[in-house]
Amino acid sequence: ILTQMRGQDIPTVIALGGYLALAVFGGALVVFVATYRWREVSMRFWRAVLTPFGHTLADKLLGMLAAFIEGLKSLPTVRDVLVYVGITLLYWLINGLGMWTLAVGMDLNVPVLGAFFVLSCLVVGITIPAGPGNVGNFEYAIQISLAVFGVSHADGAAYGIWTHLFQLMHLLVMC
Repeated sequence: ILTQMRGQDIPTVIALGGYLALAVFGGALVVFVATYRWREVSMRFWRAVLTPFGHTLADKLLGMLAAFIEGLKSLPTVRDVLVYVGITLLYWLINGLGMWTLAVGMDLNVPVLGAFFVLSCLVVGITIPAGPGNVGNFEYAIQISLAVFGVSHADGAAYGIWTHLFQLMHLLVMC
């Protein structure tokens, strides 16, 4: 989304966070695909890379990687993977459009793509360790990302609180 935000003044912290998240998650995707495809070779490679940091750490990380790859067996066919990816994309589409609808309802001048930008910043923002319920990180990530569209800090904070409340209500209803 950052690449589509031409003409917007993106704060350095947001751009850096976005590119860092792309590197981390993109790198993880490459590792997972390679390990799934070439399991034995990949596990030997990662053992060689991780062992200098200690056998305990190497064993723990390799165990997590093996468990993740084992979990992928729950999607045994390409069709199952495509259905899963489709449902995931639908979830994020609905989430982004819901955030845009709230912005429109609050008279915030945020384009549809901007709502997905805010959602992306929110996802990166809540990966930073925080207190219970991500209170603080959640609202701050939204507030600074809305500033890109000229939304005041006060309106951004209000939007963040409402978004957090609606997402909490959604989780409670779904449980």
